[in-house]
Amino acid sequence: QGVAECTDMDGMLSMTRDVVGALQQLQMQEAEALQRAEAEAEAHAVTKQRAASAEAETNLARQAHAEEIAAHGVSKAEVERLRQACGEAQEVLQRSQQELTSCQTLNQGLREDLAVSQAGLREAREESLALHASLGQAKSALEAALQAQDAYRKEYYATKE
Repeated sequence: QGVAECTDMDGMLSMTRDVVGALQQLQMQEAEALQRAEAEAEAHAVTKQRAASAEAETNLARQAHAEEIAAHGVSKAEVERLRQACGEAQEVLQRSQQELTSCQTLNQGLREDLAVSQAGLREAREESLALHASLGQAKSALEAALQAQDAYRKEYYATKE
């Protein structure tokens, strides 16, 4: 029986060693699983933080895009207003050019009228000078005629007496 007991004891010892080995291996696997779970939790937290950061960036990008759309709408309206103002300015410019052409034509007509008037004034001046000279001659002739009449009258009364 001693040998059988010894063999049983050796078997039990071997079994205990196997169980202890299996238990140690299980504890190592559990520690590794715990480390992997912690690493996974840490990676999950980092991923969650990155997702929140990406969501914030997306929201900022959406807001910036909305602001750009609004600014584009304002810019588009301003461009349209400027186009309309440009069209109105071109119309005013065309009317001004037509008015300028009309004024230039009128000015040319006035210059021609002025030239005709100046020529008429020169002629009138020359005629006035001629009339003045003729008036001077007529006055001299009248004076001479009056003197001759007076002399004739004196002679007439002198001979009559």
